Amino acid sequence: MTPIEVAKGWGSSLADEVEGVNIVDVNNRHGLWSFGLDGGGGVVEFWDPRSRSALTRLNLPGTTLLPMQSNLADSLAPPQKLSVTALSSHPSDGLSMAVGTSTGHTLLYDLRSPTPFAVKDQGYGEPIKTVEWLRGGGAQEDNGRVISADSKVIKVWSKDEVSLKQSVKRH
Repeated sequence: MTPIEVAKGWGSSLADEVEGVNIVDVNNRHGLWSFGLDGGGGVVEFWDPRSRSALTRLNLPGTTLLPMQSNLADSLAPPQKLSVTALSSHPSDGLSMAVGTSTGHTLLYDLRSPTPFAVKDQGYGEPIKTVEWLRGGGAQEDNGRVISADSKVIKVWSKDEVSLKQSVKRH
């Protein structure tokens, strides 16, 4: 089989910034492959394994997630790149996805929309190492609880408790 080439045909300089794939997720409901890219401004590419081509991509809101440069020392430092470091498809609904970033944020998406419905700042600016949808018994199975972890802390939270405006703080 021919190899999969991510960031192909973007027609922008962001394609040159992509260094590779950090994480792969396969949705068990519909079989789409999701590739979390390293660099490129924070992108998840979705592939259909039957066609062996990218169907679409999800561009993360970099201006919201990247820290602001506030002084001369910050402007002399190399700019922080936004990468996808963790992915998790919801185990039962097939439409929800959790995305962890190199900036310490977890974003929850409905795959029908390019805008996250919830964003959680882990608080330390460390890359998210893992993100998972928690599964409980009975009625708790689909309640939207998420566990996210970076190198300093593990947080368990509900998608319903996170407001989009309050959850993103700029560093």
